[in-house]
Amino acid sequence: MTARWATVSIALALAACSGASERLDGAGQVANDGGPRGDAGSGADGSSRADAGFGADAVPGVDGGFGADAAAVADANPERVPVQERAQALGAAIYIHPTDPLTPSRALDGYTGLRRATWEWGFETGSHALRLVFGGLFDRFPRAKIILGHLGETLPYLLWRFDSRAKLYGVKLTKPPSQYVKDNFMVTTSGMCSAEPLACAISALGHDRVMFAADYPFESTSEAAHFIDNVSLDEKVRSDICCYTAARVLKLPS
Repeated sequence: MTARWATVSIALALAACSGASERLDGAGQVANDGGPRGDAGSGADGSSRADAGFGADAVPGVDGGFGADAAAVADANPERVPVQERAQALGAAIYIHPTDPLTPSRALDGYTGLRRATWEWGFETGSHALRLVFGGLFDRFPRAKIILGHLGETLPYLLWRFDSRAKLYGVKLTKPPSQYVKDNFMVTTSGMCSAEPLACAISALGHDRVMFAADYPFESTSEAAHFIDNVSLDEKVRSDICCYTAARVLKLPS
């Protein structure tokens, strides 16, 4: 996603939402060219354009995610931080969504069924999220907010392991890695219509960091709605996941 196409996507979203502002809101799309600081700066400018167009409730989203060598947003290196800096200043969240990696995993060669959404995308996106944590980005931007789909791309399941290995390898952070995941990340239920991973995410992060999503067009919206309506949950927890947490995080009317 180049800066030019990110600008186009923001304009299209604004046009789509303008006629139904009581029902619809949108997210800006941030450029992730993966080039020098100028490209990351363009992504930051896109965040501001989205915020100016959608208002204070805008969420600079990253639709299309990152390739393995193009982490313009998901990198704690100094030349990559303008987007995070701008997002924190706006009080906006960044949604990291998967896409095909620039360098497909050789471990999956010959197993087409494991490519893309089956396994490859989750590993790719989760790895970029962990780069933010282990790279110290949240020490620099403690109010930064990241949203991950698919109930956290397996991160909630592995929190203890991250802390254990960080200690072993002498990773220098202000807090244990698990605490950054708990403090700076939100997750959605997109593409995960299963009670067990939902229970894990709620237990690991707290239900107030879980939001409903469907993952359309990759998954069925009606199946996702049926799942969240019927899975065993306290009704207040269900209401928060389905509505009130998103309203708080995305600054939407509730």
